[in-house]
Amino acid sequence: MAIIQVKDSWEHKINKAQGKTRRGTFTPGHFAGILSGLFGVNIWYKVLKSQIEGDSHCEFEYFPSETTVQQNIHEYARKEQSEQIRKLEHLVDERTSELNGLIREISSPIIPVLEGIVVVPLIGKYDEQRSYDLVQRTLINLPQHKAQYMVLDLTAMSEDVTKGTVEFIDRLATSASLIGTKTVLVGISPEFAISIAKSDYNISAFNCFSTLQHGIYFALSEQGRQLT
Repeated sequence: MAIIQVKDSWEHKINKAQGKTRRGTFTPGHFAGILSGLFGVNIWYKVLKSQIEGDSHCEFEYFPSETTVQQNIHEYARKEQSEQIRKLEHLVDERTSELNGLIREISSPIIPVLEGIVVVPLIGKYDEQRSYDLVQRTLINLPQHKAQYMVLDLTAMSEDVTKGTVEFIDRLATSASLIGTKTVLVGISPEFAISIAKSDYNISAFNCFSTLQHGIYFALSEQGRQLT
């Protein structure tokens, strides 16, 4: 067993010049290899002090080990690989979060088509989180557009219509009415109409039209206006 103290090694100088704050492994590993060769015994080390981390010198403790140099190299490689995998997983999580945010922004935009009239196309399938996000964002933006009429376009909604989907539409339309915006529904498919009829929600209380054009014409007529 031995303790070796090193000060201002070339590795420390390089790390310092590169602005690193964590110790390297070359110097202690180099001495471990030398001692293993000299004594014919597997020698490994433990870092007691590190100059790059604030100590006045580096201090390495050396001792016999049943682990071979090759095994130590493999273990170190596995640790490095695991660290890289963790970094990649973190990066993927960040990118996934960014993409999910982008999808929420563009999947159901609020489109002002005419003064006082906005169109909200509902696209794809809405789970609980996506439904909540859309209701929140729509209620915040409707007053900014001074929307008197909100035309909900259901043409591109998923064909898998559930009771939860009908509840979501009802909640969105009812919430909009509470801030003074009337809702017009357009693009209701036969499957959606059947689901509405079977539900406990009275979506038929809202004006419904087969096409977006008809819905916009209706909103204009309610405002006493017409396209010229």
